[in-house]
Amino acid sequence: MADSQRKPRPQRHVAASRIIRSAIEGDKIRKRSPSFADHYSQAMLLQNSMTDAEKDHIVGGYSV
Repeated sequence: MADSQRKPRPQRHVAASRIIRSAIEGDKIRKRSPSFADHYSQAMLLQNSMTDAEKDHIVGGYSV
């Protein structure tokens, strides 16, 4: 393809991020809250929020 026939490429938009520096006293620790470890109540909330048809659909997917 000749250079005169090439279409210009669209420019990509790059998301910009800013780093905000702040003074921190003591140790900075990235720690999850204790409620993050609670897997059972989240699954139970999902199960309880489903209709009977949705529950049957999930059971049917595992009993093939």
